[in-house]
Amino acid sequence: MKKAAKKEFSGFFKLASETCLKKLCNIKKFSVPTLIIPLPGSLICNTGSQAQSMWSRRASPMHGKMAPSSRDTMSEVWKPSVTVAAIIERDGRFLLVEEETSDGIRFNQPAGHLDPNESLIDAVARETLEEAAHDFTPTALVGMYMSRYLSSRTGQQVTYLRFAFTGELGAAHDRPLDHGILRTVWMTRDEMLECESKHRSPLVLRCVDDYLAGKRAPLSLLYTHPSATGVLHG
Repeated sequence: MKKAAKKEFSGFFKLASETCLKKLCNIKKFSVPTLIIPLPGSLICNTGSQAQSMWSRRASPMHGKMAPSSRDTMSEVWKPSVTVAAIIERDGRFLLVEEETSDGIRFNQPAGHLDPNESLIDAVARETLEEAAHDFTPTALVGMYMSRYLSSRTGQQVTYLRFAFTGELGAAHDRPLDHGILRTVWMTRDEMLECESKHRSPLVLRCVDDYLAGKRAPLSLLYTHPSATGVLHG
């Protein structure tokens, strides 16, 4: 290619390139953009007074902030405290336990926390045995409830997710009641209402009312995968 033709072609290519770059960067006075890569996955088009390019905003969902690690994110996930309760009725009276708590002596159904490697059904049977010294075979789910508790003594807030079961009360066992349990009592719904201020939570009476209203769900509604109660294999 002759020298004059080569110079003309080079000038045409430069003009065409500058025109495309002007449109791309959308600025009145052309200046060649400088690409800066501060972190992997972040691309910034710096044209002096121009803001961060659309590319960088799409590439970095945190808009310039470093995303937290998966470990930090998992540690900040809020979780409720899962509990179970046994709603046991006999001749119009309900089985309760009188127990010592941080807020004084309170009434509650046989109830407690779900333990690791335990199904909900196994948990309510265990809690009834530990707190009321009776076997218990769940036959239906009365309901699932969520409430938040504020300790008047410590000021601590805890949210509970309660699974309440009804079923058949079995044999009594000669064994000490769980730590903090003073005795077991049988109360009618009216008697429970009279001492409502002494209930462990508002859910004590609500579960009884749902039971009396005939609310039942099959236990098949609750599925426990073997990984929750067995050994995990990597």
